[in-house]
Amino acid sequence: MSNEISAAYNLPEGWEKEKAISFSQLTEMVVQVHTSAQTAAVKAVNSFATVRNYVIGFYIVEYEQKGNDRAKYGEKL
Repeated sequence: MSNEISAAYNLPEGWEKEKAISFSQLTEMVVQVHTSAQTAAVKAVNSFATVRNYVIGFYIVEYEQKGNDRAKYGEKL
């Protein structure tokens, strides 16, 4: 799992030479920024959800095993 979250988008070719951008260029840039930001947000949420689930699982195991290394039901196996 990567700890790096990035958002990347590309401006249309030749945008710096134009004095005014077209509506299609505007919509393309807005869609790129939105998609990139949404992807970064999903990655961040997934990372935090994974950590949250791990910690909750740890707490449940500690509660059930009352600090022991192994569960008692294993003794019968």
